[in-house]
Amino acid sequence: MKREMFDIFFGRIVTPIAEKLCEKNTGIKYLPDTISGVYEEYTNQNLLLKDLYMDKGDNEVLDRHKVAACMIVSIIKNRVITLKPNAYASCTLEEMPRANEQLALSVGLSIIRGFILEDSFEKNDDVRHEYFDREFIFPSVNHGDYESNLIRALFYSNIMNNLNVPFLSKVLFDIEHIHELNCKIMEYEKKK
Repeated sequence: MKREMFDIFFGRIVTPIAEKLCEKNTGIKYLPDTISGVYEEYTNQNLLLKDLYMDKGDNEVLDRHKVAACMIVSIIKNRVITLKPNAYASCTLEEMPRANEQLALSVGLSIIRGFILEDSFEKNDDVRHEYFDREFIFPSVNHGDYESNLIRALFYSNIMNNLNVPFLSKVLFDIEHIHELNCKIMEYEKKK
């Protein structure tokens, strides 16, 4: 992605989501000056994925899941949101807001949604457009909720210096397909 397009993307997608998170939690602050670092990391993740993961004969353009995974990792590594100075005193590591991970996941899912909505518009696929013009439906889990558990896993992976773009892209692929399946099930249930 060229820098000019990245700046537009950052301003239209990342900034509004980050500002909304900060409105909900007064102990955190958005750092818009991190854009250059996020862009550099995104570019590096993108190139590494092409060089080390993809087969040489593969299309040089990454699919939506890999693009989203590169962006998620870039946002987390650059800590686009920080705790305000007075908030540090009252936080243990366990209690730390996982705002960067939450922001990164929200942005990643927005990327996937954007690709799908554009594709469904181009193909006049009203059903798929309807499925993805709403919040994602996550799988049910036994403990907590899937989204919170994924945010915690991203936080843990970052602490352990183990953010893995290919693995994360597979998780995003699964989220997309589980969401679509849940939408089909809900549609089927309505017709009964």
